[in-house]
This record gives sequence, structure tokens and C-alpha cells, in this order.
Amino acid sequence: MGKHHSSKKTKSIRRVLVSIIYHNQEIDLESLLNKIKIKKQDGFLIIFDNIKNIFLNKKLKKKYKNINFVFGNRKTKKVPYYRNQAVIYGKKKYEILLFLDSDVLPDKNIVEKHYNAHLKYNQIPVIGGTVKPSFTIKQKSIWEKIDGCMSWFTSLETNSNKIVKFPYHLPTCNISIKLDFLKKNNIKFDSNLITGEDVDFCNKIKKAGGDLLLLKKTQ
Repeated sequence: MGKHHSSKKTKSIRRVLVSIIYHNQEIDLESLLNKIKIKKQDGFLIIFDNIKNIFLNKKLKKKYKNINFVFGNRKTKKVPYYRNQAVIYGKKKYEILLFLDSDVLPDKNIVEKHYNAHLKYNQIPVIGGTVKPSFTIKQKSIWEKIDGCMSWFTSLETNSNKIVKFPYHLPTCNISIKLDFLKKNNIKFDSNLITGEDVDFCNKIKKAGGDLLLLKKTQ
């Protein structure tokens, strides 16, 4: 593997943008953010999916310096649309975009694990972590149940880092992407999809010459 040349990055470029879609008010968003350790060069982008909580927004804005919000409605826009919004926002300021869902149970150092993996595997544009099964939880629709199954079976815990081969993909609830690669190859998520899992997105990465890497012990 070649070395990562951070000197080529301008000082204005930050490290990792953590994008989280918040779609269920029963989930304690503040507690979730407290579990995720970030550095000064990192930031949060919270996408409120049909949720309005002015008090929570002000509280989070006061607590976290590098946090921004997007407000949407899933009745008119689906999850992949908001993932594309995160890509557009991240390209301007960040090196890596890390997608997490608000119902995940992340490791405290999940951001650092993803970032260090991108430094180590600097030629691999997309890196994912393993996913704990969520399909046993009561879901609102059959699509959410299918979404949970797709995330789980493609990212079972592994004893070593491994390249993900066709027809498998990486789930978007725990995935990090080098934004320069997306920009160079003009790759986007399919905004017409109902669920957040976009298998074709992973296929586009492969067609552009990129690999997908599944990390061990990165939940």
C-alpha cells in the first residue's frame, strides 16, 4: 500500500463528517452523539426526517461546535435523497463522509477506526463496519424489515478485514466514503429508492475501479 500524503490537502479540509438521519423521537439523539467520539477536525450533520424539535436543535448547537442540521420530510423525499444532500455538503469541507443511522449502537471510537482505515487503505474509497441485527425489532413497514435484513446479512462480524465481492454490498448505516472519489466519478445514491440500502451505489463504486472493504470489530 502507498503512503497517505496529507500534505496535499489544504488546511481548510477537515477530517470526517458524521451524517446521521434522525427519524424516531423515541431515540435519544443527544445520548447517541455522546457515544460517538470526534475530534476538532470532525463534524456532525444531523438530518431530521419529519421531526421538528427547536429546543433539541438549540441544545445540540450549544454543546457541539461543529454540528449542522438538514430538515426534511420522508413523505416527499426518501433516505437516499438525504444521503446525497450529505455528500454535497461534505464535498465542500471534508475528506471522509461517515454514514450512521440514529438507531445504531456504535463503538465509542467508530469515527477514529474508520478514519485510520482510510489512511491505511488509501486506495480503497469505501469502507464499512459490521452491523448488529436490527430486523428483530418491531418495524413500521415490511420495507424497514427488509432494510434491516439487507444490512445485517451483508455485514456479519468477521475475523479479518476483507474485500466485499459481488453480489454483496456494504450497508449504508455504517459506511465511510472518500469524498474525492465520489466527486471524481460523479457517483450518487439513487434518490428513487424507498429504503436506505442502495446496492447499485456499491456497484457504481466497483465499476469506477474502487473496492469495498469490510472492517472487523467496527460496529
